[in-house]
Order: sequence, then structure tokens, then C-alpha cells
Amino acid sequence: MKIQFINDERALLLGNALIIADLHLGVERELAEKGVKIWEENTNDIIKRIKSLIKTTGAKKIIILGDLKHYFYGKSYSDINEIKKFLKAIKIETILIKGNHDGAIEQDINIPVKKSLLIEDCLLIHGHSIPKKKAKIIIMGHEHPSYFFQEGVYKWIMPVWMVVEGKMRIIVVPAFSKLIGSNPINEEDHHFLSPLFSNRFFNVNEKNNIRIFLLNGVEIKGEKSGSARQKKRKR
Repeated sequence: MKIQFINDERALLLGNALIIADLHLGVERELAEKGVKIWEENTNDIIKRIKSLIKTTGAKKIIILGDLKHYFYGKSYSDINEIKKFLKAIKIETILIKGNHDGAIEQDINIPVKKSLLIEDCLLIHGHSIPKKKAKIIIMGHEHPSYFFQEGVYKWIMPVWMVVEGKMRIIVVPAFSKLIGSNPINEEDHHFLSPLFSNRFFNVNEKNNIRIFLLNGVEIKGEKSGSARQKKRKR
């Protein structure tokens, strides 16, 4: 099955399926409760970007790798309304791989909800638990991978793709939501969220089997923030 990273986007194509992860619909409400006022709604931005991706890629279906909703503790009716708004706007087949934020979401939506999905040699999961199925390639979300840069007093964080080589190949998809926090892989206090990245499966402590790519396909070389060398590579 052909895997195609979409240039400058937080999405990939697997055959004719558009793969995205970590939409966290409803995150605006939690931010507002903490006093953070935002000018753009997460749901409207996501709908607009997905419609554009469907048009440019010709994708026939969407597979969401978990965390469709944001509110973690049970059900928020405002979040459910955002989800229904989203699903109504997306006119093609949509499948959800359940994430740790999704709870009993299948009670409120009418799309297929699965723990995992095997497509030929690719296993699609969220990543918060160890999958029972095996595959040569795992495609997952959950980690919200990013990279921290510093140049003098200036600092910034950019979303990245993470490709891990070990007993199997793991592709970690960056969070599709632009409002949700991220997990900079090169920070000194960085730790992986997924149990897949325990030493039981991968020796990731030295990060020597991890490749990091910016959304434009540039591979980041070097561990120190602000001193990363960049080189164009095929993913």
C-alpha cells in the first residue's frame, strides 16, 4: 500500500484514504475556561483544511487516528455539537480509530469507530495502548510530535513527522489541530507518551533510530535545539 506524505500538511495518503490524527474538537472551550481567548475556531479551521485536502488529493475517505474530541473526562455536549457539525460538513466516508480522549463517543456519532484498522501491511492505531494486531508498519497519532528551535533570543516550535525504525516501522502523524499543544522531541525533559516507545519495543533513549521531518519534507539532523542541521530526504 502506497504511503504518501502530503507536502506542508499534517496529513498523509494511504491508497485513496486521507489519514489525520488528533483533531481535539472542542479544545476552544477548555482554553476559554482558562482565560485564553482565541480568534479562530478549531472546528471551522479543520473543516476548511480537510475540504481543501479532499479536493487536491482526490481522497475517497478519511481515517482519523483518534482524539476526535478534546474533553477527556466524560462527555461535553458542546464538544458533541462540534463533532456533529464537523461530520455533517465532511461529505465522504469517515472512520474513527478511537483515542484516549474519545471515551464512549460511538454513542453519539453514526460513523464506524474502531480500536485499530489493518490495511494490507499497515496497522492504523491511536497509540495510547499496545495493539493486539501485528503489522510491518504502524501509523499512529497520540504523540503530537514537534521540534523546538532557538536562534539567539528567538524560540519557536514546529510540528513534525516522526519515523521510528525497530521491530516494525512506526510513522507518527503530527496533530491536525493547530490549537492543541505539542511534545517537542528534542527538549531535554521530553518523554514519549505511547507505551510502544518503551524499551520493550524500541531502544529510543538515544533517539538514534528516529528520523524527524518538517512538514515540507526536510529532515532535521542534530539533537540540540537551534543547531539542527537540515537535509532534504525521502520519507
